[in-house]
Amino acid sequence: FERTTDMLYDLRKMDGWMGPIILVANKCDLVRTKEVTTEEAKSVATTYDCKYIETSVVLNHNVDELLA
Repeated sequence: FERTTDMLYDLRKMDGWMGPIILVANKCDLVRTKEVTTEEAKSVATTYDCKYIETSVVLNHNVDELLA
């Protein structure tokens, strides 16, 4: 997650580039092994002006929404 945060920082720093970015948390069905909280991820998404979505292919949760 630190590397992702660094990449978001670099992208937003590039000559004012403000293209769309979606921060995706996959495997949200594995709650017990979650390493990054939803609140942490949402905070980073807000900081770097990104959309944030949690998905689970196993549960088919938000997969269509992500790809729409």
